[in-house]
Amino acid sequence: MAYVFLDPDALQTLIDGLKGYATTAITNRDDAVNVNTYEDSPTSLTDFSDIVGLHCASLEDEAADLQNRLDAARAANESGLTSTGADGRTISYVIPEGMEDTAENATASNNVDTVNQAREDAASLSDYAKGGCDPDDWDTLLARVQAGQDDPAYANALLANIDPGRLLDLPADIHGKMTARDAKDQTDWSLRPDAARDLTNALGHVLATASYTWPDDQAADYANKLADATEEKGKSERLKALNGMLMASQDVDVDEDGTAESVGLDYSDSMLTTLAQRMENYSPQKWDNTSPRDWWHRLGDFHDDSHLLLPKELYSDNPIAGVVHAMTGNPQAAQNWLVARPDGQGAPDPASPDQTEETVQRVQDLVGWGSLKEKGWATDWATMAYEFDSQGWVSSDPAVMSQEERSYQDYASATAVSGILNGVGGGEKPVTLPDGVRNLVSETLANHPDSVVDSTEQATPKGPVDSVETEADDGTTTYDYRPLFTNRALSNLVGQISYNETASSRLGESVTDYNQKVFDDAVATYEDSGNPKSVNAAVKAQCRTNGFFAGAAGYQEVGSAEKADKVSKDRNKTASFLAGLIPTVGPEASYIVNVAQPFNEDQESSANSRAHNMKDVALKQNYEQLTASLLNSGLYDSDDLLGAVRDSGKDRQTDRVVDEAGNPLTVDMDPSEIGDTGVKRGLDQVGGYLYHRADGTLDYTDTRQSSFNEGYEMAKPSSGEAPGHAWGG
Repeated sequence: MAYVFLDPDALQTLIDGLKGYATTAITNRDDAVNVNTYEDSPTSLTDFSDIVGLHCASLEDEAADLQNRLDAARAANESGLTSTGADGRTISYVIPEGMEDTAENATASNNVDTVNQAREDAASLSDYAKGGCDPDDWDTLLARVQAGQDDPAYANALLANIDPGRLLDLPADIHGKMTARDAKDQTDWSLRPDAARDLTNALGHVLATASYTWPDDQAADYANKLADATEEKGKSERLKALNGMLMASQDVDVDEDGTAESVGLDYSDSMLTTLAQRMENYSPQKWDNTSPRDWWHRLGDFHDDSHLLLPKELYSDNPIAGVVHAMTGNPQAAQNWLVARPDGQGAPDPASPDQTEETVQRVQDLVGWGSLKEKGWATDWATMAYEFDSQGWVSSDPAVMSQEERSYQDYASATAVSGILNGVGGGEKPVTLPDGVRNLVSETLANHPDSVVDSTEQATPKGPVDSVETEADDGTTTYDYRPLFTNRALSNLVGQISYNETASSRLGESVTDYNQKVFDDAVATYEDSGNPKSVNAAVKAQCRTNGFFAGAAGYQEVGSAEKADKVSKDRNKTASFLAGLIPTVGPEASYIVNVAQPFNEDQESSANSRAHNMKDVALKQNYEQLTASLLNSGLYDSDDLLGAVRDSGKDRQTDRVVDEAGNPLTVDMDPSEIGDTGVKRGLDQVGGYLYHRADGTLDYTDTRQSSFNEGYEMAKPSSGEAPGHAWGG
């Protein structure tokens, strides 16, 4: 590829000079011929006239050839094929390898036709916005814009010919010009009701397509121009238009479950992060000397409904609504925005605990800028949390990323996830989330069962992010980071997950597998050392987590009833936490227990009764889960098991779990067998008397209830207040 550079102003001057010289020469020739004719042709000027004509034609051809090259360079520059030189003046056109540098090849290789069409469409958009148009003409123009919206050449050229502020004015202006008034009944009606929405979506694609081709400085500059335009006094519609453009979407199977999610388009990371930072500090010029966040308290003054053009239901006036959605398609930009990288060379170090807590609080605050009931708001945040956690967009190739960089990415991910989920679940009243959000949150939490278990404690002294130090074989130390959650956030999130059987089972099995592994490791440690400390801790954590999950489901039930949410899709649904949140032992041992009958969620007394029923069922299931784990662990000998059978009163069902020789029968049972009513009763009976007979250790007959109740209280305080939402000391 050859690049031909030129100075457009100087070349245009030369072209105009050549054309002007040719025009002057022809004029002078014609004057001479006319005078000669007037004087009865004293001499023959035929050859002279022909020669001048030929030379002038050659000048005009040369001028046209140069003009075509200049037009090609301008088209290449406008379309993003080439860029302006470092001097801010020079532009260039390209000639493909093996082709001659001719005007024809320059025209064919530099998007000239595309740019000409984009210029024409930009002019038409401006004309239609000012003077209106026939609806059929609008349809034709819209179709052309939509056809070119994903073409980088067209997108760049269109934006090059429309000022950023004007770009944001177009949807409202077009919407207004498509509105007509019925003279008879004085009502307004639209010739094209979807004109603004269709144009906004197309321009969103144009913006994304063009920005993806820009260098970082150009992308950041354009973002600042867009933000400046939204803050201009008297231009409130621009913010909604920008949000509408950034809401344009693409379908991507983010969590690889076979179903595509609607996420933001691919933008320049530099443009998005710059725009997000500006909109986070949004400060419209209508209010002088006010803080950047003051708009939040004065949105009522910000609107003048008498001049409202864009329909409220389609365009959000939340300054960050658009960038939040756009970030779902650009997770690296999102992470850079939410967890700002320190300046400097090399891989950054994770922030201090205080800085981390400040960052997490800031992210929680950002989640609070919008309502979880607002369409797409909770989904966008949950999608980002899942993307950060999966980090499928971050390369792990050592040749590309150092260990320090991967460690920082891990830290940034954990920090962002903690902020988002603590924000989504941080409401003082039980939250209501779309079913898709329940699934995404479940998948994210299921990736961190250790975080979930640790977050069910009475306090979380480690703060919102925890790190685990690991020493590699080569002696280097690395850190793995994980998010932690307040009692309130986790209770609200688990309560919502309990309404979705798939999400519930996923999280329940993940936590169960983790607790079982911790328990197995603790048993091995006990067998080596004889110290029961690790087993005690594992049992307490397992029971506490089960209690917390049951409390979360109960807290959700009562909260739903208090809200009298009669239109909720979850009304009259049996909470499905029993389908997985409190499963029996083992990775495939989740089974459904359905006891309490459905009730109307607006009946608060029924909700409280139901919460108590669920607690009783969950507590009993916790007994059975723990007893099965203990029986399978090998911690107790035959005398211990036979003693437990004897002390239980030799209930006839105990022989379903312990044989006459004192051997446990649960080791090889599959989930369906463990779910048998008789087996469950046997587990409950034996578990109440199971401990070491020789020295009285490993006795969890009280722990199984006390730790369960501790977790339940954390998720559903008996005081009736919301669970705690502050980090411990």
